[in-house]
Amino acid sequence: MSCLVSVAVVEEGARENDHENGNQECSFKVGEPNDPALNELAGKIAAKWQTLGLYLGIGQDTLDEIDANERDKPYRMLLRWKNTTPSTTLYQDLYNALCHVRVGLNNVAKEFCCKKTT
Repeated sequence: MSCLVSVAVVEEGARENDHENGNQECSFKVGEPNDPALNELAGKIAAKWQTLGLYLGIGQDTLDEIDANERDKPYRMLLRWKNTTPSTTLYQDLYNALCHVRVGLNNVAKEFCCKKTT
């Protein structure tokens, strides 16, 4: 079960369905997450950081390097991804990776990547 969203870019105020979570709507945040936000997210991904890294497009060699040489591995992986990805849809990419069946952090994805609705 994944909650992959098929739209490339979500404009301000537009909504997309989260197909696997009862058609709940998600309007993605725009821009890129700042470092403190990534640090907060790192605390929520814990043991799944390597699997998440793979689905964010980080190669296994790079993940092994982070594992061997860094202290705060989940945070360092997220920083590496943010600083090297050519994507302009960071929140959507992160959402899709967090929701991948092998990662399974759907609630974290919605909380971190979707705009709060009022």
